[in-house]
Amino acid sequence: MLRFIDSGSLLTQFHTSEIPAGQYEEFYIYAAGTNAGGATLALANLNNIRVNRNGNDFINVNVDNLSALSDLLLGMVDFASAIGAAFNFGFHIPCYVGEKSQFPNVLQVSNEDNVKFHFDWGNLAAIVAAGTWYLYGKPASGLEEYLPVMVQDSVALAAAGAREKRKTSINNVYTVFAFPSVAANYASDQLERDGEVVHDSLYAAGAAYTNNSRQKEATAIAVMEMKAAIGLRPDELLSETLYVYPLSQTGAVTIEYVYQGAIFDTKAQGDSIITRDSRVTSNLNRKRAAGKPIGIRSVAA
Repeated sequence: MLRFIDSGSLLTQFHTSEIPAGQYEEFYIYAAGTNAGGATLALANLNNIRVNRNGNDFINVNVDNLSALSDLLLGMVDFASAIGAAFNFGFHIPCYVGEKSQFPNVLQVSNEDNVKFHFDWGNLAAIVAAGTWYLYGKPASGLEEYLPVMVQDSVALAAAGAREKRKTSINNVYTVFAFPSVAANYASDQLERDGEVVHDSLYAAGAAYTNNSRQKEATAIAVMEMKAAIGLRPDELLSETLYVYPLSQTGAVTIEYVYQGAIFDTKAQGDSIITRDSRVTSNLNRKRAAGKPIGIRSVAA
């Protein structure tokens, strides 16, 4: 199910891992170790993860938000940290947007591609006595319909009743996740797509709906999801201009947005077709060489 790719020490702040050629449904990152005496590692102590293909970033989000999204989208994440004792955490990075069944996709990495993970764990020397992280890929077989994009942006509202109009940093947005620094100070938000308001709610209502619709069964997550795609057709991932309109309530608040969207790469789409067809041909040839039946025929009664 999982394919080991790389590992390293959490005490090495920066590290780059190269992804082997293949097709991937998602990546999984796991870490475990021991906290320093009197210290407790929190996900907020960790910095960000960038992933790029041929020099162009398509993932750039901090670890805290990646873990929260993994918890929201898949289920309970692995996280535990005891003062001066053991810690561990794990989360996934999807190669698709939305649910797997909504927009099926794989990440195509050909022999000519250069796909790299860039880890910035932060300076953990005073917090972690020892710790190791592991990077895994989940192999898949299929087509790269799009390159999944997940990037982060931040808006700071300095006082009560402040509003800002903020253009998203990418087009072709599927959904926007909003994480407030102080939930009580985040009044409301709107998402406008190509001149049409597609989301307009109080933060409290939107966050409650997000946790409910994503089937959170235990602790709620302080995040609101604002979907830009109205339908589930691939063309719904296309958009030109998107704006968010955050409004503060009783005081200052910083809202971290994670934009999830798509880039359509025709070369990668073509490469993924070749990879899929080659795998099918190889499997058929292996069966023929072994004298095994290719398929099953129905037999009339």
